[in-house]
Amino acid sequence: MRLKELLEKSKIEVLNFPDENPEIKNLAYNSKKVKQNTLFFAIKGTHHDGKNFIPEAVKKGACAVVVDKKLDHKIPQVIVRDVKVAMAYIAEAFFDFPSKKLTLTGITGTNGKTTISFMLEEISKKAGHLPARFGTISYKWGMREIKFPNTTAESLDISRCLWEFEKDGGKKVFLEVSSQGLDRKCAEALFFKAAVFTNLNPEHLDWHKTMENYALSKRHLFKLLSKNKDGIAILNKNDPWSEKIIKDIPVKVKTYGTVKSADYYGEINSISDLGTQFTIKFNGNEIKISLKLIGEFNVLNALAAFSCASEFGISPDVIKHALENFEGVTGRLTKFVSKNGFVVFVDYAHTPFALENVLKTLKELNPQRLIVVFGCGGNRDREKRPLMGKIASEFSDFIWVTTDNPRDEEPKDIALDIEVGIRQREFENYRIELDRKKAIQNALTMAQKGDIILIAGKGHEDYQIIKDKKIHLSDIEIVKNFLKGG
Repeated sequence: MRLKELLEKSKIEVLNFPDENPEIKNLAYNSKKVKQNTLFFAIKGTHHDGKNFIPEAVKKGACAVVVDKKLDHKIPQVIVRDVKVAMAYIAEAFFDFPSKKLTLTGITGTNGKTTISFMLEEISKKAGHLPARFGTISYKWGMREIKFPNTTAESLDISRCLWEFEKDGGKKVFLEVSSQGLDRKCAEALFFKAAVFTNLNPEHLDWHKTMENYALSKRHLFKLLSKNKDGIAILNKNDPWSEKIIKDIPVKVKTYGTVKSADYYGEINSISDLGTQFTIKFNGNEIKISLKLIGEFNVLNALAAFSCASEFGISPDVIKHALENFEGVTGRLTKFVSKNGFVVFVDYAHTPFALENVLKTLKELNPQRLIVVFGCGGNRDREKRPLMGKIASEFSDFIWVTTDNPRDEEPKDIALDIEVGIRQREFENYRIELDRKKAIQNALTMAQKGDIILIAGKGHEDYQIIKDKKIHLSDIEIVKNFLKGG
């Protein structure tokens, strides 16, 4: 496809067209992925500016670049107001608008996105479809699995994956859409059939600054949804932010929650270490579900998946069967039972809200002691550290404060911030061990029959980020090796 034809097809606003009209055979925003006849997008990231990589892109075969101002380069330049917005629309056009050919569901919110996407994937499989799940853990369909550094990949990567999935015969895609991804315009050109909102709790405030800004980012997904006259919004009735996020957006709205006014109302019958039993009431129907997962937050995740699948026309019996057989997501309250009679859970909870939810749930199981191991990430929301320390001291019997991903900060400084919250409650049953592996092993060593250990913060992740290095470390591996005596 020729450059000018591609630009016309994308319908983006171009401030200046180059005189040349090269053939475009490839798109790239990373100079390392440039080959002959590539249109290169000089996007600006957190640490790098794509303009600095134009010479390398030209050397590798770029035939034109998309920039936001005229530069002193001989290569043909397409000048636009926002390179990331342009990339989103050009990528969709280049791949012949794959999101319009698929049933695309966006899932946004502070917590629950990954579990809901996995649940919807399982439901779709049971309904006989080939689904794709794009998110935090990976972008996956069938035997294909691709990993990206962010929950929501760059728009070009998403459109390419959608195109490849559509070529493979797929139909339904469940995409985790983070607030930062929305701010980075990663979903800007996508055509959604449905959008799910889970909840909004303090997180990423180093990025958004205020909760109102955070909510506006989430709201943008539903504005994108409104481009589809048949779009369906699925919102958590329990969360007061739902009304603000959907206000005045012209789409069909359905709600879920454990409040009776929800369209899909869930009533919890019982919770034990074996799972959760609850009843869903909707459209005059009533159906009981025995979930293998524990906690009200997982009931809400299941309600979100149930309501979305139901609105897509999947039968309640199929949804029930899928949810009751769902084993959970690795690193989301993954359970290990010791031969010595204590139980270990590994979870991704890395926000105050998530940590409190998990600890409350585990406390309801009446352990002899509840022992928690956690830390906080570096270069992120410093304000949440003492809050998480306070929450841990309120709901647990012993705390091991350790590292998470310290990044460029000193681990001891992060630990001291957490300790401030612990000391607010004059709680003394804690230790600081900055070596995460040792902290986990210490917790496992001290555990006795009837105890529950929660190892929180990293879940499925198998690495730690220390300074500019990514070091292999898996909470799950550490627990498995300890329990089998390795």
